[in-house]
Amino acid sequence: MVSAGVSIAIAVAIHIALGPLGASAIRALRSASGFWGDFFRSIVGQGARFLGHRGLVAAKTTSGAALLPNPDKTTTVIGSFEHDLKAIFYLLNTPLIRGSVDDLLWSFKNGNPGGFNFLNVSNVSNDLFLNAKHGRGGFFDSVNKPWLDEAVSRGDDILIVSSREYMTTIDPITGVTKNTGFGKEVKYLMDTHGDTWNADYTRLLAP
Repeated sequence: MVSAGVSIAIAVAIHIALGPLGASAIRALRSASGFWGDFFRSIVGQGARFLGHRGLVAAKTTSGAALLPNPDKTTTVIGSFEHDLKAIFYLLNTPLIRGSVDDLLWSFKNGNPGGFNFLNVSNVSNDLFLNAKHGRGGFFDSVNKPWLDEAVSRGDDILIVSSREYMTTIDPITGVTKNTGFGKEVKYLMDTHGDTWNADYTRLLAP
């Protein structure tokens, strides 16, 4: 069985080797029928465990972080959806989380030792998103905070896959600079749990 690390490396190699054509090649392989389509979807979809201690090159994420989980504990991944997570979810076939808010909160208690912990609720318009957004203090308080709290309680590694420049954005109407969801997560971990940056801003370290 081929590991997800090898599979993603193959996808990255296609992208680098073919330039703009690489993304088209990956999309074509994902949707192809027959042996090659099945093979590509198999190696990409096997999970987030990697062989040995070799990760992806720094260019794969805007923070410069290698997409590499800790083999001995869960690695919680945070970053900008548009700039990093969307592509990572696509390559790993990470499913959208659905169900009730209570089901979601219960699922946060489960770690993924040796693999990644993602919060993939992007662009969800079902009851989970609506209930969380309009109740219990809003979506971030209802979903993101409990997810981060469980990661901290487990002692997860916190991997940052996005550049710090994506922690803020400018409101197009008011012109005011505000935190993005990614920025809110970093600020919450630092302000509430006392986390600090590592030397190259690719991880948050517990106090």
